[in-house]
Amino acid sequence: MQLRYEEKFPLNLVDEADEEFQARLDYDEEEIESLKQDIAQNGQRNPVGLIQKGDRYQLIYGFQRVKAIRSLGWEAVRANIYESASGKELYLQSFSDNIRHEDLSDLETALSLRFLKEHFNYSIEELAQTLGRKTVTVYNLLRLTTLEDEIKGAVHRGQISLTQAMEISRFPDFKRLKILDQAISDKLSVRHLKTLRDIKAK
Repeated sequence: MQLRYEEKFPLNLVDEADEEFQARLDYDEEEIESLKQDIAQNGQRNPVGLIQKGDRYQLIYGFQRVKAIRSLGWEAVRANIYESASGKELYLQSFSDNIRHEDLSDLETALSLRFLKEHFNYSIEELAQTLGRKTVTVYNLLRLTTLEDEIKGAVHRGQISLTQAMEISRFPDFKRLKILDQAISDKLSVRHLKTLRDIKAK
């Protein structure tokens, strides 16, 4: 893999429509607005990642940065351009950039890990090393991707934590959504969920 840095790469050559490497499930407009203001005041701190596709360039990472910079009316962007790179290398660059900036939800991180595991045969240990987290966290994140959509959505929206989701997953399938609603409405902690599970098991 070869890397070329461009201080002022023309934005009109950058294609946002192809989101093959986009790890986000949705965009946070408030976050983009905050990023826009930061870039306007302090400049673009971190380059975006690009690969060439024909006479256009596809984004590998930096989707929100490009949106913020476009909205400022700027015509150029700082960019890392990757050449002779495999799909695995490009996906890792995208994932690493998101991890460095800590701007993925637990669900988005979980789906990225599952992609690495299923498409590139990563082991749990390799995923943990890539993420910089314990193997038990990776197990829990992968487990999250198998749970009900309602639970995944609650984690993604920040209504419950990953640890709370794991505790809810220990309830029987038919009880989980009711417990989820209760956890959100009553703000049940992990300890409360454990106590509730012990009571219902009796």
